[in-house]
Amino acid sequence: LQVMQVTGSNFQLEASQMKLCHLLDCDLIKYKTEITDIVSCASKELDLEQKLRTTEEEWAEQSLHFSQFKNRGFLMLDARYTVNLLEMLEDSQASLASMLTSKYIGPLKDEAASWAAKLLSVSEVIEQWLTVQNHWVHLESVFSLPSTKKDLPQEAKRFASIDKTWTKLMKKSYEIKNVIQVNINTNFLSYYNIY
Repeated sequence: LQVMQVTGSNFQLEASQMKLCHLLDCDLIKYKTEITDIVSCASKELDLEQKLRTTEEEWAEQSLHFSQFKNRGFLMLDARYTVNLLEMLEDSQASLASMLTSKYIGPLKDEAASWAAKLLSVSEVIEQWLTVQNHWVHLESVFSLPSTKKDLPQEAKRFASIDKTWTKLMKKSYEIKNVIQVNINTNFLSYYNIY
């Protein structure tokens, strides 16, 4: 379309009807500078699109890894893997931020912004998740003692409810595993208010 605008010509863009003679009839040499700019811009847009597709593919396949907690099942994020995952998230977010500042992002801006927001949300959820997980582990060890249950019955009852919610949430997350889907399907942040 831009070539048609620059040359003031009109030709079919469908592959089955596009012919080299149509381009030659436009006297492209006369518009060499403008055509070179269009090609350069299109090339940079394609490069950004490929980077965006790579990011999408990378995160579509990214899974959470869990570790066993005592004999209760896979109730914790694997610490080592999750640290690496957060680093990957940071790299992807930096890449998307760079894309969004490019003057060539035009047609992909909304999609790139959507992915940036999605990955920011995932990052926030995982960071909160690790904080809550650390608190839960500490409290679980305290409230698993019979003496604590006896001395603090109200608090023990409240923790039992929290423990039940945590266990349910971890089992659901373990079943889903995909980073993006866990973030969408568990509504994880809404559970933090109980902690």
